[in-house]
Amino acid sequence: MKMKLKSLKIEALFNTFSYDLHFDSQDKYLILTGINGYGKTTILNMISALANKDLYYFYTVPFASIDFGFEDESVLSLSSDRIDDAVSTDVPVSGGRSLHFEMKESDSKAIGSFCIDAGTIARVMKNYYHFSHISINSRLKDDYESTDFYQVMKDEGLLNAIIQLTGKNAEQMMMRLDAFKAFYIEAERTVECRYLRPKNTVPDLEYRDPKWYLIDHLASDFRYMLNNEYANYVKYSQQVDSDFINQAVSSSLVYNQKTYDAERGKLIVRAKELELLGLIPHWDVKSYDETNAKMLTAYIVAQNKKMDYYNTLLSKIRLFYKLVEERGFVNKNMSVTVKDGFRFRADGNGFIDLSLLSSGEQNEVVMLYTLVFSVGDDSMLLIDEPENSLHVLWQKKFMRTIEEVSAVKNLFVIVATHSPQIIGTRWDNCCDLTELMGGENDGE
Repeated sequence: MKMKLKSLKIEALFNTFSYDLHFDSQDKYLILTGINGYGKTTILNMISALANKDLYYFYTVPFASIDFGFEDESVLSLSSDRIDDAVSTDVPVSGGRSLHFEMKESDSKAIGSFCIDAGTIARVMKNYYHFSHISINSRLKDDYESTDFYQVMKDEGLLNAIIQLTGKNAEQMMMRLDAFKAFYIEAERTVECRYLRPKNTVPDLEYRDPKWYLIDHLASDFRYMLNNEYANYVKYSQQVDSDFINQAVSSSLVYNQKTYDAERGKLIVRAKELELLGLIPHWDVKSYDETNAKMLTAYIVAQNKKMDYYNTLLSKIRLFYKLVEERGFVNKNMSVTVKDGFRFRADGNGFIDLSLLSSGEQNEVVMLYTLVFSVGDDSMLLIDEPENSLHVLWQKKFMRTIEEVSAVKNLFVIVATHSPQIIGTRWDNCCDLTELMGGENDGE
C-alpha cells in the first residue's frame, strides 16, 4: 500500500523560514506562490529527495528540523545540528554537520532511526572491509582520506553501511519509505527533464537515480515501451489462439445475424485504431454465415479478448493525444506508432525533427507525456514553474489538464508558480510562502 504525504513542517529553512504545510487529499492539489527566494522549489526538492532516497540532498540545505507527516499518522523527523569540524578520528573527512532521521508511528512508537555525521562516515570508510557484502565505490575505498564529506554521501553502498552502523530498525524504516512515491517535473523541461523510468525497462541504460531526457529521448523511450507491449501482446495472443477450439466448442453463445453484424462493426472499429498504431496486424472479419455462426461468434469473442490486453495502454495514448491536440500546435499534428513512438507532421512538409518544435511546444509535450506515462497512480506529483515558455492561453489550460489527469490517476499535485494565469480562480487552493512569513507579496 502506498504512503501518502499529509503534511510538511520545516523549521529554520536557510536559517530564516519556517513553514507548516498541509496537503488535503480532498482538494487534490496545492499551489505554492511567493517571492523568489522563499523556498518554493526547495520544498519540491525536499519531497522529491525523500521519495528517491536522495538523503545527500538534505545535507545541501540549511535547516533545523523537518517533519514529514503521512496519512497513516506516522511521522519522519529530520533534525540537523552543527558539530565540531575536528572529527575525533585519524581519517580526515570534511564536514561539520550531523543529520538524524527518526520515524515514529501515530502513538509515538519508534519505527526506526539512524544518524549520519562526518565521524561515522570516517569510521565506515576506514573499516569498509567489515561491510564487504555491501558494494562501495572503489574510488572511495582507495582514496577515502581525500574524499569530501558531501561527495561521500552520494555513494549508495557507503550510505547503506552507515545506516547499518548507526541505525535502529533502520531497514524497516526504509522499507516503509519505499511506499512513498513522488514524481517531479522540474522547471527546466525543454532542455532536460527529470523523468522516472520503471526499473530495467531499457537494458542499455543503467538505473540508479532519476535520469535526464531530451524530447527525442522521450520519443525513443515511448517507442521502446510500445514495442515491448507489442511483444507481450503477441505472447498473450498466442495463448488465446491455443485455447480457441476448446472455448468455441464449450461455449453456448451464438450470435444471430443482427447481433453479429453489430459486434463485427464494433470489432472492426476497435481493431482499426490499434492497427493504425501498429499494435496489431490487419484482421479480416468474415461476414455472417448461419452455418458457422458458433465459430464466428467465438472468433469475435476471442479477438475482443486479445484487444483487451491494450485497454490500459490505449486509454493513456488517447489521453496523451487528446491533451496535445487541445493545445492546438500551429500547423502541426502528432502521430503515434510503434515504429516511431510519437512525432509531428508539419502541414504540407512531412514529419519534422522534434528539436524544431518551439520551446513552448516542447515544454508541453514533455509535460504531458510525463503526466500520462511516467507518473504512477496514487502518488504525489510535483511541478515547478509550469508557466515556463507558455503563452497565457496555454497557461490558463494548465490546471484543467492537471485536474483531469489527477482525477484519472488519483494524484495529489503540488504546483509552484508565479503565474496568475496558472492559478485562475483557484486562489483558495494557494499557499503564499511570503505571506506565511508575514511579508508583503505585491503583484501575486
